[in-house]
Amino acid sequence: MFITNLLLRIHYHSVIFVTFGWVVYPNIVYLHYLVILSWYLNQNKCLLMQLEYKFFNKTCMGKGKNFIVPKHNRYILYANCALGTVYNTFNYIPLMLLVTWF
Repeated sequence: MFITNLLLRIHYHSVIFVTFGWVVYPNIVYLHYLVILSWYLNQNKCLLMQLEYKFFNKTCMGKGKNFIVPKHNRYILYANCALGTVYNTFNYIPLMLLVTWF
C-alpha cells in the first residue's frame, strides 16, 4: 500500500515537474516530445495511468478507468514544449521574457 501511494504520488508530481520544469532544466523539453509521442500513438491516453490501473487498480488521478488526458492538459504541455524548444533553439532569448507571458 505504501509503495502504491508512493508511485502514484511520484507520477502526479512528475506531471507538474515535467510540464513546467523546462524553466529550470531546459533539457526536459526532450521528455515533452516523448510524452506527446506516446499520447499520439496511444489515442491521447496516458501510458503510465494504464499501467497504474493494471497493477494497482487505481491511478494517480483517482480510482476510475479514465486514461484519456484532458484537452486543456495537452494544450498546456504543447505550449510549454513550444516555448522550451524556442528557448533551447534561440538561447539568446531572456528566460524572464518567456516566464512573464504566463
